[in-house]
Amino acid sequence: MATLSGALQAAHDVEHAGEATGEWHAQPSVTLALWASCLSAQKQLDANGRQAAVVRPFTTCGLPAERAHLYALIANFGDAFLSGREVGSLYYIEWLDREGSLARFARMPETLDAWYTWREDLLCLLAGHGCSRKMVSFAAFLLWPSHCQLVPCDRHVFARLHETEAAYHASSRSRAIYLRVEARVADEWIAAGSPDCLGLWHWQRWSQYRQAVGVEPVGDACESHQLLSPYWYPAA
Repeated sequence: MATLSGALQAAHDVEHAGEATGEWHAQPSVTLALWASCLSAQKQLDANGRQAAVVRPFTTCGLPAERAHLYALIANFGDAFLSGREVGSLYYIEWLDREGSLARFARMPETLDAWYTWREDLLCLLAGHGCSRKMVSFAAFLLWPSHCQLVPCDRHVFARLHETEAAYHASSRSRAIYLRVEARVADEWIAAGSPDCLGLWHWQRWSQYRQAVGVEPVGDACESHQLLSPYWYPAA
């Protein structure tokens, strides 16, 4: 089963993705992290990775002018499970980046309160564009996997904690439900002695559950998130 050292290695792989192709950047792209996260909804990890790989080259050169063209690229070369709303979110995130609204989110928070503020402020900025608290938390995790203090509470987290499917669906609209489940994961982490950071410990537990139910391969390592890395994008 997945170990904490396996989670640390997986985090390192995200933070150093692109080195082999000369496309690694010390500063991760908030835009690319949000794109990858927006494309994660209701998808298996491999499909999410393939779709993120399609949009990665546009991080520095801009998305295609025609939304239908981008939709076709992602669906044909990434994965066909894609909605028009997801594509619309990609363009909205790009617009936020171009007008400077994402710049303040490029610095990693330093306190727990700052992590929560980072999430809520970004979630407010993305309101009405298909981005949930889980997605914003996932973007934070992709940006800083070795230090993240937020938990992307997806359906696997809810299932592992024996929360209902109804509660999971409601969590995208209910701040109270989401924070309650995130707090349950934090309580587990504290009871375990607070090893490393909350996000990493959660990743280990998330992978252990997924391995137990046959969603990801069994082993010490957590399933790779390299294709989702915001550190891997072309030079400007």
